[in-house]
Amino acid sequence: MKTKTVEVRRVIDGDTLAVWDGEELERIRLAHIDAPENGQPFCREARVFLQEQIAGRPVIIAWNETDRYGRKICEVMNHIQVNINIMMIKTGNAWAKEYRGKREDLKEIEEQARREGKGLFADLNPIRPWQYRKRITK
Repeated sequence: MKTKTVEVRRVIDGDTLAVWDGEELERIRLAHIDAPENGQPFCREARVFLQEQIAGRPVIIAWNETDRYGRKICEVMNHIQVNINIMMIKTGNAWAKEYRGKREDLKEIEEQARREGKGLFADLNPIRPWQYRKRITK
């Protein structure tokens, strides 16, 4: 896995950042999570929470893959070594992505946030972003 320290220049949404590594500005995607889409309930809350945690600060990103848009798919650690991806799920600001065989521990963290009614899980029937995207493209 590759790692580097970058500065968060902009929080685009609850799972996408613009970061500066001293040479170039690039967009990265937080791995293993799916935050609410623009126009979806809790979208603003997820973005603001993420912004409060890391905007304008150095973070460590770790990745080993890119998405179809060329963005690095990253685990993000803040200045005190807290995994931001996990924090987004734990606080109810994102779902754990549904991948077979990947990070099953995150589903348990999501289930705990659901039981506690945190963030978007306070909604009785929150709609996953991929389902929301499907509805708005019909």
